[in-house]
Amino acid sequence: MPLRRKKKHTVRDTIEHTYDDLRAQVAKNAPILRDQVVDQVTTKAPIVRDQVVSKLGEGRDELKTRLPELHASLFERLPDDVADRLPEGAKPKKKKSKLKKVAVIGLIAAAGGFVFSKLKAQSSGPTYTPPGQGSGVDLSKPADLVNKAADKAKTVADDAADKAKDLTDDAKGAVDDAADQAKDAADDVK
Repeated sequence: MPLRRKKKHTVRDTIEHTYDDLRAQVAKNAPILRDQVVDQVTTKAPIVRDQVVSKLGEGRDELKTRLPELHASLFERLPDDVADRLPEGAKPKKKKSKLKKVAVIGLIAAAGGFVFSKLKAQSSGPTYTPPGQGSGVDLSKPADLVNKAADKAKTVADDAADKAKDLTDDAKGAVDDAADQAKDAADDVK
């Protein structure tokens, strides 16, 4: 008796068999899943509806604020011949530059400040007194002033150096005296 060969299972056969099993499971479980989905939708529909209604107000406000910007951007995208045929009311209004506004306000403020300072100066007389007037110092020769200040600074520095040297000598003498006293005290102890 001849031996029978077994049929080889290919990958395709395995996939088809798995597909048939899955299709049978889906057909069996479809009514149950459909009922569960219907129940979930009916219970959550009022909650979702309320959330959507509450967000519609916010979206409406945002859309109202962005509508001119969207209108202008859509108008810019139109071809020139189409944009020319639109009525003037449909064309977006040109925005004035914020920089121009700031510059104009700055110029007005500067002009106002200048006028104010001129009027105040005329009404109150001279408010600024240059240094040196009435102090007995002649400012006509600034080099002399600098030389005098330098000489005075040198004198002060020399005096400070002399005082520091005297203090150092005094400190050395005090240290020597303390060392002699300590030596005498050590000799007395012996």
